[in-house]
Formats: sequence, C-alpha cells, structure tokens
Amino acid sequence: MSAKDSSNTHEVITTLFRAMNTRVEDRAKANIPRWAEDFPYVNGQLFSGNDDVPRFSRIARSYLLHVGGLDWTKINPDIFGSMIQAVAEDEERGKLGMHYTSVPNILKVLNPLFLDDLRARGAEASATRARS
Repeated sequence: MSAKDSSNTHEVITTLFRAMNTRVEDRAKANIPRWAEDFPYVNGQLFSGNDDVPRFSRIARSYLLHVGGLDWTKINPDIFGSMIQAVAEDEERGKLGMHYTSVPNILKVLNPLFLDDLRARGAEASATRARS
C-alpha cells in the first residue's frame, strides 16, 4: 500500500496501527480504509497511545517488505527479547514492565514444575503402546 519512493510508508503503518486499535464494528465510523479491514483488532492497548511512526527511506521500506514475507514462526522469540534489551534502557524497561525472560530460563522453572512429569508419562504411554 505504500509508495515505491517510501514517501507515505509511515502513514500506511499509522493507519494499520489505528485499524488494529479499532474494533471491527467501529471501523467504518473511524474511517479505516477498506485495505486495512483484514487486520485484526488487537485488544490490550498495544496499538493505542502515541502512534508516531518514523519516516522510512527507500531501503528501509524494502527491508520492511522483505521481512513481511518471512515465516516468523521459524524465528526464535529470544531474538525479540534481545532486541528490546539492546534498544531500551533498564530503567525505561522497568517503568514499562518490559521484563524479558529467555526460553532456557523459563524452562528451568517449568521443567521441574510439570514438564518433566509430563514427558515421563508420555514416554511411559509410548512404551505401553509399543508393548501392545
């Protein structure tokens, strides 16, 4: 939806943020364009508040289009936590409640709580089935 020269990329993204912050039934009244209707409403105020989007250069727009085509399910979420830690100062992250815990550290808690037992039961069920 953005111009090839990137002159309106920031406006397109602002519109997408507005769409995702507007309930589907309220979008016509909010003048959300038809091309943005497929984007879901995201509850939780993620897209509310300040919607200042930086202007994109042509190269930045091309990167944005490229990453939009990636299969994000194959990207380890640890990367996003590392990115947040790299760009936000400790005090600011703390004020906003942005605390990132890596997957290995989360598993240190979850494994002994119930995952170890669940895996053992799964292995036992598989062994019982194999004997049948």
